[in-house]
Amino acid sequence: MPSTEKFDMMILRRPLLRFTATLLLAATTALGCTAATANTAPADRHLSGIAYTEEAGTPQLLDLYLPSTRPDGPAPLVIYFHGGGFFFGDRTNMGAPLPWGSVADIADALNKRGYAVASVDYRLSPQSQWPAPVFDVKAAVRWLRAHAGTYGFDPARFAAWGDSAGGYMAAILGTTGDIPELEGNGGNPGYSTRVQAVADWFGPTDFTTMNSQAIPGGLAHDEGSPEHRYLGCAPSQCPDLARAASPVTYASSDDPPFLFQHGIIDHLVPFGQSVELNTALRNTGVRTLFFDYQFTDHEFIGAADTRTITQQFFDFLDLALRA
Repeated sequence: MPSTEKFDMMILRRPLLRFTATLLLAATTALGCTAATANTAPADRHLSGIAYTEEAGTPQLLDLYLPSTRPDGPAPLVIYFHGGGFFFGDRTNMGAPLPWGSVADIADALNKRGYAVASVDYRLSPQSQWPAPVFDVKAAVRWLRAHAGTYGFDPARFAAWGDSAGGYMAAILGTTGDIPELEGNGGNPGYSTRVQAVADWFGPTDFTTMNSQAIPGGLAHDEGSPEHRYLGCAPSQCPDLARAASPVTYASSDDPPFLFQHGIIDHLVPFGQSVELNTALRNTGVRTLFFDYQFTDHEFIGAADTRTITQQFFDFLDLALRA
């Protein structure tokens, strides 16, 4: 169930969010990233296979879904990261139908609400391990900010969103913006990797506690697990590395507002992962919104109403990026 206290707190602090966005717009403009005017977006609304970095010699690609009209000027941008246990999937989703729809479905709905959407590939394990995929998603944010004027979105209003492993990517972006050692060399230096909102759908947040939080019969999260492949070692055997790769480690008072949505009986990513990061963020004063769903498993399979879930997501974006 949602916390009405947390939702009310976000509403009461709308002026602070607006002030923060104004400061970020001024900062990105000073870096040479000026906001686009309302008529500068390309005519095509779906642009596929754009290379945003070639770090390690392999181009990483993203797709753009652009709103057909932007009556209020440059559009807020939602950056999507796919799930797949860190080792499969791509920017078009995981190759299988999901109960909440495809990224193209939600991108279309977001476009109709005036949002631009970027769907981003990143390097996968075991060929690429921590921190290489994080370097990729940081490079994507820098590329998008550097090209905001070309495509008509607002460099001061970026939201990161992802499901499962993609939720982790969104969360690590939200908690590690502009941390030098996690930036990588993926191009467009000088542009911020901070985002102004995060929507974390059932993503891992603390590799040191996942195994202990797993429900009976759920996926184990140590030897041979997806996290093992991602880190290059079983979390119990490299706790320092596991902590360094965990979003919860970096929770701080300057992180953006977070939305958490998670099924309570998730057998792949324990529900406690969202609870843990939500608690850490709240303890630093970060605004969060948390929804849990009874009798609901991974990817919102189960009793949850996916129309309600996506509406809660849309409402959060409106509150965080448009208030």
